Amino acid sequence: MLVEPNPVAIIFFLVLAALSMKLSKDLLGSWLAAPGLFGGVWFISLAVFYSGIVSYYALRPKTLGVFVVTTVVFICGCLLGKALYGLPIARTIKPIDRSSIEGLQHADRLIYVLFLIGVWGTLSYYLLMHQVIGIDSLWRDPILVRYEEVYGRLRNAGWGGVARSFAIPCFILCSLYLKIRGSKAPRRFWAILIVTFLLLLPSSGRTTMGTMLVATFLGIQYVDMGRRGRMSYKHTALIAGVILLFVGYFLLTTNLLSKSVSDRAGIADLSFYLVSGFPAFQQMVLFPQGYEGSGHITFGVITRILYALDPENVIKPDYVRPFTTVPFPTNIYTYLDSAFLEYGWIGVFILPFILGLALTLLYLSLNKKPSILKFFMNALLGTCIVQSLGVNRFGATDIWMWMVVLAIIQTALKLGFRLPCSNRMHGPDPDMRMS
Repeated sequence: MLVEPNPVAIIFFLVLAALSMKLSKDLLGSWLAAPGLFGGVWFISLAVFYSGIVSYYALRPKTLGVFVVTTVVFICGCLLGKALYGLPIARTIKPIDRSSIEGLQHADRLIYVLFLIGVWGTLSYYLLMHQVIGIDSLWRDPILVRYEEVYGRLRNAGWGGVARSFAIPCFILCSLYLKIRGSKAPRRFWAILIVTFLLLLPSSGRTTMGTMLVATFLGIQYVDMGRRGRMSYKHTALIAGVILLFVGYFLLTTNLLSKSVSDRAGIADLSFYLVSGFPAFQQMVLFPQGYEGSGHITFGVITRILYALDPENVIKPDYVRPFTTVPFPTNIYTYLDSAFLEYGWIGVFILPFILGLALTLLYLSLNKKPSILKFFMNALLGTCIVQSLGVNRFGATDIWMWMVVLAIIQTALKLGFRLPCSNRMHGPDPDMRMS
């Protein structure tokens, strides 16, 4: 049975989304903090599911209840996080003083390092592509490029592919640096931002561009909310324009890759990636036997390390699931898929609670000791919340690799910065002061 448009369900879930974001604003000072972002994304997507834009298999009451309850459980984890942090539940956090943000004196060199890594990786990646299928395949046969990236020889592009991925954190961090420094930021960082964007633009992966732009949007909003207690409408409008451009990019690549899901292309294709995971998860619960053998991906980064140490006894985590029909073919099952397959229903309800607790503690750490790296981590994990509608990115290798490598590089730069002047005292760099 296919789902029918349901105005009552639409209104109900939109009200829940609004309440989640208001609760987040009242308790954590931002409607884009973990409870508001998670509740907003999930409840709005459930409203889209019942809008009838595309007809999917109807959700059973048990499945719908799982999605609603796990969202509430996530928010409960957020409330516990605030309580454990030592702040009363009814007290909002204070705005962040921009001059107290740490890491700015090293952020410029960190961006340079990431930019060089990203440029080298991108050039290596496109050289490999040229050797495998020809660089002209980017415009001649994008479907072939996508196939090679997902299933073929470009999927394991070696160190070049790993290095190329660092263009994403380079773009995000550079955007945050420009936002915090404002007019004091050297113009060369705008050049780095533009070049990095152009390097990633030819990618056939919508996830790449989506991760970069959503994380940038969230990071800039967190800086604004932390400093002013409100969003900058000018920057919000600018970023909203960029996101609309991404929607156009998404629809264009969807058409080029022949991945339209109905004769009503456009918004129907976009809604498919928002909500097709709901009926797909239901199919997985009903027929779990066909999803074995992908390795443990709930905490995929740990499994990947164990696989590198003992490849004979550990299954390499594979994030590419087999397809199911909903009734259109899809292979995204929400972030709950791995928790269900690996830990059963206990995992389904424990995982969101742990995530809500951890993400709230990380967000609140901005209030006590803000740093540009913490803004970056909050933005990146906030993007994982948005992507949780399709896959579990919270334990993904690249997410943790970026955060750990950036922390290591920043620490090394910090130690190197202090060594020459360890025996004398200096005042703050006048160029680093912010009004």
